[in-house]
Amino acid sequence: MNTEVPIALKLDHDELRANLDKALKETGPIGAAARELASVVLPHMALEEKLAFPPLGLLPQLASGDVTEEMAAVLPMISEFIASHDALRGEHQQIGYKLQVLLEAAKKEGSDEYTQFAYRGMVHERIEEAVIYPTIFLIGKYIRQQLKR
Repeated sequence: MNTEVPIALKLDHDELRANLDKALKETGPIGAAARELASVVLPHMALEEKLAFPPLGLLPQLASGDVTEEMAAVLPMISEFIASHDALRGEHQQIGYKLQVLLEAAKKEGSDEYTQFAYRGMVHERIEEAVIYPTIFLIGKYIRQQLKR
């Protein structure tokens, strides 16, 4: 059973962290906005990597119709994710606001690099809300259904 964080998601978070680390070294409005963003986004990403992303490692097996008893081991993790879902969505709203502040600061400073970073962060949050989070719910429902739990 593979419950490793899919490499695409790991690389995406790694890239966001690297860009944030760079922005944190900036002074002025960009640096201030980056520090505000970091205070919310870093713990948020850590929680996603702990609860939300590992079940997604099962997708290749599930897509091929392979459901095993050992997959039930992710059900507590998915239940914890579901219990945290409202809080995670609330954090997404905070992160979205802080990304907007960073975007405005970057545009005002004429920084294409940080404008793109902020925009990319906004896209990332929307993908999580529209695709990743619902997929985790579906994984839990599908495993429960297939294992009759």
